[in-house]
Amino acid sequence: MDWTLQEVCLQGQEISDLWTIKDSKRLVRRVTSKHNVLILGSSQSRESVDLNQCAKWRVDVINRRTGGGSIFLTPTNLLWVDFIITRGDVLWDDDIHRSSLWVANTWKVALEALISTPLTIASQVSQKSDLEKSFCFAGTSIGELVFESRKLVGISQRRTRDKCIFSTGIYVTYDTDLHSRLFLLSRDQRIEASNHLRSSMVTLSELYKNSQEQIDETGKPDAAKLHDLVWNHLTRVLRNI
Repeated sequence: MDWTLQEVCLQGQEISDLWTIKDSKRLVRRVTSKHNVLILGSSQSRESVDLNQCAKWRVDVINRRTGGGSIFLTPTNLLWVDFIITRGDVLWDDDIHRSSLWVANTWKVALEALISTPLTIASQVSQKSDLEKSFCFAGTSIGELVFESRKLVGISQRRTRDKCIFSTGIYVTYDTDLHSRLFLLSRDQRIEASNHLRSSMVTLSELYKNSQEQIDETGKPDAAKLHDLVWNHLTRVLRNI
């Protein structure tokens, strides 16, 4: 069965509408944002957000329709890829934990070919404090992709009776300090959150820093080139599924 490939660049409410499942065929979609966005989990309240800091940094605030902690999205920091399948597809599984394993394995095959580093699929949920629950990448859930126990690819899913969307993301770069500033936290809490994020997750740039192929003029990995490189590898792997 073939995949339809789609690339969209959205803003504000357009991003929130992505979790409305309209497609009736296999679809893989790369999502980028025109602006900075703080995406809250479905159960997170805007009362916890520092709207003054969001205004200062020109960050829109939206809620998604899946659970978990917040994601800080800029036009270049996160490679966001959605996979959509329907009931009856050989990839469909009613078990909520098993159902995303093929997604994690697709990412695993694509990334290991690029970074020559073994990755693993998490088999248990990491424990998080109430503070850490505000941030998606502060912990790991079953079926997500990790590097030496640090989260690399986050995966969430939303399903109806007949369709399922797996929203996945890998940070190419990540400003943990700015992300923590967007919440109503004390100075000590912000430092704690930022430090925990740095230790609990890893960016693609960190794993790819030794490559000379995608380096910009500052000597760092080029985010835009890494986006394209990983997207191309990912879609090639999908052709065999």
